Amino acid sequence: MKRLLAPLAMILVLSTVGAGCSLLSSDDGEIEVLRAELASLREEVVGLSADIVALSVVPAAATTTAPAPEVTEPVVEEEPEVTPPESPVDEPVDEEAILTATYGWGPSDEAVALQQVLGIGADGWYGGGTRAAHVAELDARGLGHDGVPTAPTTTTVAPEESTTTTAAPVESTTTTVAE
Repeated sequence: MKRLLAPLAMILVLSTVGAGCSLLSSDDGEIEVLRAELASLREEVVGLSADIVALSVVPAAATTTAPAPEVTEPVVEEEPEVTPPESPVDEPVDEEAILTATYGWGPSDEAVALQQVLGIGADGWYGGGTRAAHVAELDARGLGHDGVPTAPTTTTVAPEESTTTTAAPVESTTTTVAE
């Protein structure tokens, strides 16, 4: 019986510690996944406890002189509800001001806000994909393209041709006279 409780307790402790450690740096989606996993583990613990109880019950036909051991179900403490702090995303955003702002090519915090308004992956990099979505949204709203940066050129000027003159080695001939 103790052999069953020890692994069961270890699973419960490891899952609780593992879930607790990752809650410190998780986003809401990860927290919900962890909660679902914790609920699943709790159900497994209850199921295993029921199995332990079923295994510890002595059949009526058998007689024993020792009393059956008392089995108690493990106490599973409920975790307090975690309420995420209010994020600035909940505040109203002036989309037109973000769309008409001036942007530079490359990474910036402003590009993250623009990408969120555009509804595309917000990686913070103003590149070709962001520019295409930005121009399309400006056109759809009838706004000007003043703040849209031009794509950087990838062509380079070929280096000037230079001529290098090398002198050919001088051939020498040696004549030997036989005596």
